[in-house]
Amino acid sequence: MQYHLKEKLNNLKIIANTNFGEIMITVFSRPRCKESKEIAEILKKHGASVITESAVFSGIGDFSVLFLSKPIKIFGNKNIILIADNFEYLSKTKIPIGTIGICECGAKKPLKTFEKNKLQTITCGLNLKSTVTLSSINENSMLVCLQRSLVSLFGQTIEPADFKIELSNNYRPFSVMAACIILLLLEIKPEKF
Repeated sequence: MQYHLKEKLNNLKIIANTNFGEIMITVFSRPRCKESKEIAEILKKHGASVITESAVFSGIGDFSVLFLSKPIKIFGNKNIILIADNFEYLSKTKIPIGTIGICECGAKKPLKTFEKNKLQTITCGLNLKSTVTLSSINENSMLVCLQRSLVSLFGQTIEPADFKIELSNNYRPFSVMAACIILLLLEIKPEKF
């Protein structure tokens, strides 16, 4: 089922009341960002309803993910914000306490915004500083490495570990790492993308 969102983006308030409770997962990126499309595809395979600025592309799922190229007001206390492709337009946005921010390790503007808003920050990158990295990459799988303990949205500790992800497509490393961490924060075991 597909329908258009009628609200203006400045007034858009979407909080997913799902099997997981009230959680808002928002992915900010520039229009036509390939990583965002890949992340949407991966999360749909794990039960997500995908919502863009113009339409809902899948029915009611276990959780909802909002993909935007413009900043909006963020509500609630169980939020995940993923910033893809160094999206820089959130610098003036007030982000609620308790929100978890995810971005690439070298994304200076998103990291500065997360720091200003005192967010728990999770970085993805191919280095030892990142919270999430890749231990190995081949054509059929990636080994995602969580290098530090995290707390899920439901209060469970997620210990450092490696997660072997079987791939159905040729996804970019950031897409795999970002989708993996979102699933872990929702306490969904990532295995097949």
